[in-house]
Amino acid sequence: MRGIETLFKNQRSSDDFNRVAKGIYTKYKHDELCVKILLYIDKNKNYFNAHYKVKHTPGTNNLIESFNSHLNGRLKTIKGFESFKHANLWLNAYFIRRRIKNLQTVLESFEI
Repeated sequence: MRGIETLFKNQRSSDDFNRVAKGIYTKYKHDELCVKILLYIDKNKNYFNAHYKVKHTPGTNNLIESFNSHLNGRLKTIKGFESFKHANLWLNAYFIRRRIKNLQTVLESFEI
């Protein structure tokens, strides 16, 4: 699994992707399950790497992971919320703003 994680960890050219995948295959070619997984990845690699073709696309699809450090920085400056309702409203507004901001960046890259 670590080998596959390194395969997808960074943006790679097609040649580099194939080179790393071949290295993983060479290491685990006697493990039937690993070979099946690598064949599946090879068959669908255009889908797995399609997001690299769009500018400003985040490297992760996990919003919490992606914005966690920014959110922590914002929350440190706030001394507290008046109520749970106020905290809920603030967090909803924060996430809506972050989602719209990224969408606007992507749309601008397509010049829509």
